[in-house]
Amino acid sequence: MIAHELEDVREGMGRDGAESRVLRDRPAGCLLQREIRARQAICDAARAGRAEIQLYDLAPIPLYNQDFEGDMRPPIVKKLLADIADADGLVLCAPEFNHSIPGVLKNAIDWASRPAFQSVLAYKPVAIMATSRGPLGGARCLEHMRTALDSCLSRIALAREVIITACETKITDGRLVDETSLGFACGAVEALLKEIALWQAAEVKPQ
Repeated sequence: MIAHELEDVREGMGRDGAESRVLRDRPAGCLLQREIRARQAICDAARAGRAEIQLYDLAPIPLYNQDFEGDMRPPIVKKLLADIADADGLVLCAPEFNHSIPGVLKNAIDWASRPAFQSVLAYKPVAIMATSRGPLGGARCLEHMRTALDSCLSRIALAREVIITACETKITDGRLVDETSLGFACGAVEALLKEIALWQAAEVKPQ
């Protein structure tokens, strides 16, 4: 059992020529280690030397409490928000639990969504993916992620939906070996890197 994690990806073309960074998210819960490693393989393949990935453990993040916002946020939450702000984008990859988003991911989004419409998630480029051990799951998780991120004014990268169903049959030795699923996942990350480049080229963010 491995806890929910967030990944940080930096594209090779930043404003100053340095590597740019994107946060990638992966939920915890009852995920097997091989499933976690498989999602790492997705980004390894997609970045192709143009991105730096850092995993971020969301398990220690306390439950969201609106009474503890601003300066009253717990230190670990302040660090989470600072790391998201420092990143150039996010990749969120989550399994579908009970037809929705895993609680650990929703909890992190709730913390990061404040203050409303001015949070670290506002205008942040994001790629989203979902997995399921069943043959039909994942779509509702993906849609609920989209709804939550839309409410935060995040910029979801335009790409084909990435839903890796029956994931246990598509992973060998901890690597995602299904070419169709891998192609969709790589396409989403590639779209994210392009979104980051466009956003950086614009230089001025909406106020």
